[in-house]
Amino acid sequence: MKRFFRFILAMLVTVATLVATAVQCPEPEPPQPPPPDPPTPVEPIIDETYEITSNGAVLSIELTAAESWTASVEGGSQWCFMDNKSGEAGKATITITVAANESYKARTCTVRLKVGKASGKIVIKQAQLDVLTAEPGEFAFEAACGYVTTTVTANVPYDVIVSDDWLEWDNGIISVGENITSESRAATITLAGEELSFTINVTQAASDNPVSPFDGTVERLQTHTTGAGIPLVFMGDAFEEEKFEDGSYLALMQNAVEAFFTEEPYTTYRELFDIYVVNVVSDYYQDITTGTSTTLGTFISDGNFVGGDLDKCQQYASKAVGEQALDSTLAVVLLNTEVHAGRCYLSFADKVAEDADDGVCGFAVAFLALGTDSDDFAGLVHHEAGGHGFGKLADEYFYEGTGAIPAYDVDLYKKVQANSHAYLNVDFTDDPETVLWNHFLLDERYQADNLGIYQGGCSYESGVWHPSETSIMNLNTGGFNAPSREAIYYRLNKLAFGPEWVYDYEEFVAYDAVNRAVEPEPEPEPEPEPEEPAQAHKKRASRFKACPPPVIIFK
Repeated sequence: MKRFFRFILAMLVTVATLVATAVQCPEPEPPQPPPPDPPTPVEPIIDETYEITSNGAVLSIELTAAESWTASVEGGSQWCFMDNKSGEAGKATITITVAANESYKARTCTVRLKVGKASGKIVIKQAQLDVLTAEPGEFAFEAACGYVTTTVTANVPYDVIVSDDWLEWDNGIISVGENITSESRAATITLAGEELSFTINVTQAASDNPVSPFDGTVERLQTHTTGAGIPLVFMGDAFEEEKFEDGSYLALMQNAVEAFFTEEPYTTYRELFDIYVVNVVSDYYQDITTGTSTTLGTFISDGNFVGGDLDKCQQYASKAVGEQALDSTLAVVLLNTEVHAGRCYLSFADKVAEDADDGVCGFAVAFLALGTDSDDFAGLVHHEAGGHGFGKLADEYFYEGTGAIPAYDVDLYKKVQANSHAYLNVDFTDDPETVLWNHFLLDERYQADNLGIYQGGCSYESGVWHPSETSIMNLNTGGFNAPSREAIYYRLNKLAFGPEWVYDYEEFVAYDAVNRAVEPEPEPEPEPEPEEPAQAHKKRASRFKACPPPVIIFK
């Protein structure tokens, strides 16, 4: 019984212990110490930046240290030096020497200081050595055109200034045009920065076969104000350089221009023209009557037979008008000799297309000398340039003893009449009903002009007829007769206004009122004289031998 009791008691004690253990509260954790205060920041003893020029500098840094200190250079020990790198507490002076920067790049280094736990830094920024140069810096060219290359070294912005237009610069490539003069020449190319500059010197040798600087240059005397512009070019041959230097060449060309426009219809329609002077220089004065060589190859033979190098004439005329406009250009070439001579060379299409606008185009060259006096010169300009060259008119005179015009010439002239609106002041019939100027013969407004059907023309005595006894195309005086004025009027308007312009006879007559003769007051009739046949030809009365007829060239 006691044993049982003890067992029960032991069990109860065990259970009580277990229960007490199960319901017992946990013990509290011991208190944590408060976090330490953050460390007090150490102020840097120095933090500065210095910008130094490429020339270098010496810096003195004042330092007060509470304890010993040290200094070191990072990233520039080859060019940044200190006289002392450590010291004790107290005041100190650190001397920093920055050497000159001889490189073309900027550079940076840092000087670091340490005093106990404190530190500091000095940043040194040094500019590059500015450079603006080129190598090579001098060039000598021969007279021929050419180019060279130079290498530019620069770390600053710059502009390029070229001193003369015969010299060109293209990103280090230097090129020169041909020196065609008798003088060597020099020019410069300047590389210009804000503070630095470099000059490249260039020379070029003289030409062994020099050409005048005037040669081929162009003076524009007039620009058209109406229409598309009709190109008219004046130039000369056998004129030496001094004639261009003293202005006498240009003055002579201007005289020729004024002479050209003293006759109608040119006077009224001058505004349609673009007028140019092209300078053509010969090496020295050459007497072209002796057959010596000139720039345009002009010549005079047999007294008044005149010619020249037509290709050269085109080349020089194109300097003024361009190649595209040559087909509608008249070039007037003055020969530097005071004789009565001239001849025209006319270019026509061999076959004119239906859309070629009546074939009025065609390059022409009128060669003429300076005449024996101002009147003779003006007459040559009117006849050769205004009549043949632009108007495409035939000669109305004849040479004695030439007889009848050959059938070959008749066919030739009829071809250009039909295809090119040319030679309309002559015809090969004396029939008043069919002659080309029949409409003038029937028009009472032209009765006072004494138009008729006069035998002779194209330098032949018979087989060809012309419309008036006197005219520019006969005697170089007396103005252009009505059929000639009509032909010039037609060509002027076609070239200026193109296919949109349509010829109207009454409009021409209205314009031509300024030119028509006025019927004089009747005078007492003289004693009757033996009548001549109405179509009898008259002998050409002139103080000069007539110039030869134009040369026709089919393209």
